[in-house]
Amino acid sequence: MDILKFVNSPYIRHYLKEIDYQPGAVEGAYLIYMSYTETLEEKMAAWEELMETVPDCAVTLGNSRRAKKSFYTQLRKYMDAIKKMTSEFFENKNCVYSFRCHVASFCPDPDFWTEQSTLYADFDTCVTAYHDYIKETDEGYAELVEFTRHKIISDGEPSSCPDVFLYWNEADQKMLPPFIDGKDGSAPKLFEYLWVDIPTPFRCGDIVLKLSRYESYSGGPYVLHSLPTWDKKTMLERGVPANDALLKHADARVSSRRDHGESYNMAPYACYYDEHRLLRMGASWSCNYLDLTLAGSHLDGWNRLLLGVSSYLKGKISVEVLVNTSLMIQSRESMMERWLYMFYHEDEMHAVGLRTPVE
Repeated sequence: MDILKFVNSPYIRHYLKEIDYQPGAVEGAYLIYMSYTETLEEKMAAWEELMETVPDCAVTLGNSRRAKKSFYTQLRKYMDAIKKMTSEFFENKNCVYSFRCHVASFCPDPDFWTEQSTLYADFDTCVTAYHDYIKETDEGYAELVEFTRHKIISDGEPSSCPDVFLYWNEADQKMLPPFIDGKDGSAPKLFEYLWVDIPTPFRCGDIVLKLSRYESYSGGPYVLHSLPTWDKKTMLERGVPANDALLKHADARVSSRRDHGESYNMAPYACYYDEHRLLRMGASWSCNYLDLTLAGSHLDGWNRLLLGVSSYLKGKISVEVLVNTSLMIQSRESMMERWLYMFYHEDEMHAVGLRTPVE
């Protein structure tokens, strides 16, 4: 079974193939879950094949102190809940439907969606309305569409708390929902409660991008400091400076995550410049380290500031050189933006991808 095809990052995927990485039950299931491109049916089939070919194991879910004897029992419950939810979604009983889309020209950020549509009496009518709507966009398709089912409550009004969601890709194929509402106990969460340690080729000081399910968007660039899977020995081997304060409790952090970590604990520790050109350093909670890929070597504009941070972390330059060259880049970029805006209209600057100068 080729589980590595589910790895989103081409950089990580190539490395795992090079070292002939063979994931266990938990790691393999998690890689399948994380894939942005595989459909719901493809993931279900892959989990079935995984259970037939890779031995089962015990697993501790999140902060639970009790290990589950069989991970595959938990996976089967999760899959059954998905099937039940998907089946019930199409039952046009006492409910109405709506949709919203992620369209590249309207949604520059992965958290942005078009406005929720009006409500429709049945799912087929809602799909027809979606197709009519998407034809009017520049792209003619949505990278992801979310259909929502709203139950009708006793007084005839739709519930303000939608109960079920269904996701389609640009080819109208069902995608795995990002979560299941398990209020009745029939749909337990699973992958949100897992923390996995999968090998990667990254080193301290690498300039990286964060991949997303949308081809139109990638986060970053960032300068990587360390990954949540690195213990003290690995941090030193991967180039973290020997006097770095994070080395002190690195072994304890990794040990705790192995025992009780959750998916949100898989955020990388990185450096970046915020919208005010201030250098920030910390864990990016919206990012999973498995979604990182190496950025190209060519950076321009304000992103050139990251080259200095990268070189500093790799021990190539002193802090004096980092500070002074960063000031030079900031001064030059500010001057160029202000100069251009003296001669050209703001709309023309935006048309060629230049920002309004930061005051």
